[in-house]
Amino acid sequence: MKISVIIPVRNEIEKLRKCVASLRYSSLQPNQIIVVDDGSSPQIKADAFGSDISVINLPEQGGPAHARNIGAKSADGEIILFLDADIYVERDTLHKIERLFSEQSEDAVVGVFDDSKKYGSFFSDYKNLWMRYTYEKSAPRAALFYTSVAAIKKEVFTATRGFDERYIYPSIEDTVFGNQLWDLGKRPLISLDIKVFHDKEYSFSSILKTDLLRSSDLVKMKLRKDVGNVLEGNRTSVPVSFMISVAATMTFLLLSLITRNFALFACFMLAPAVLNLNFLWWLYRKRGLIFSLRSALFLPIDHLAVFSGIIHGLLSHFLSGIF
Repeated sequence: MKISVIIPVRNEIEKLRKCVASLRYSSLQPNQIIVVDDGSSPQIKADAFGSDISVINLPEQGGPAHARNIGAKSADGEIILFLDADIYVERDTLHKIERLFSEQSEDAVVGVFDDSKKYGSFFSDYKNLWMRYTYEKSAPRAALFYTSVAAIKKEVFTATRGFDERYIYPSIEDTVFGNQLWDLGKRPLISLDIKVFHDKEYSFSSILKTDLLRSSDLVKMKLRKDVGNVLEGNRTSVPVSFMISVAATMTFLLLSLITRNFALFACFMLAPAVLNLNFLWWLYRKRGLIFSLRSALFLPIDHLAVFSGIIHGLLSHFLSGIF
């Protein structure tokens, strides 16, 4: 089956070069590679990567959702593979994807990050490992279409409304699309065998900002009438145990502030580690004791960012009507 690769990009030219290089090293070559330049400055030249790479230049930033939709219109493969520009595939990634479609007749397939490779700083490693963990622990089939590495039959994509272009910055447009597939009766497969490297750096502030904004957008998605049943499982990659952990942790924090009780504040600090013990044990096996202890100390702070995002999402939805 022929594969068309769609890569939306904005200014990340060096990472894009590495992404394209990893595709050229692939044991199964894609039928076409389409780079959609989402208003980069300077604009990516049409011949920047050779005549075998198609570059579509958008005059201004429209967001990754818009860029993916534009790229998909030019795809002539039976399979559309969406990659982010900071994703580097392994030599057999495309072969594994093609086999799932040709041999198992899948409609959509989602890959995961490689947890055997380190991602630079503690916060980068933590965030990428968290994303790997949540997908590893999710149901094999879920309403997820994580476009860092996600493939879909072109005929299935054509039957959808495409990605929601109201998201003009990277957000949860891929989760919303996954829910759209779910509502159409399509069940994306989460394949742990399809692994890629995610070349993205996170800092203390950027990881908190990311988690705040993402939790806000997820709350608003859950409250929207056009996105399935808000109480149905498998709608996001966030484990139920993590949601319970955030609620319990914030309850302890609020009670400690009201009562000025140190014991309750200690519970605020310890509850995330206790309630996420499986995650910390998983981190221990992947990165060792020091890393898992640092993660345990970071969890209460991250919970605070997530909770702030939840409050922001509720206020945005009910007071401002923001989608």
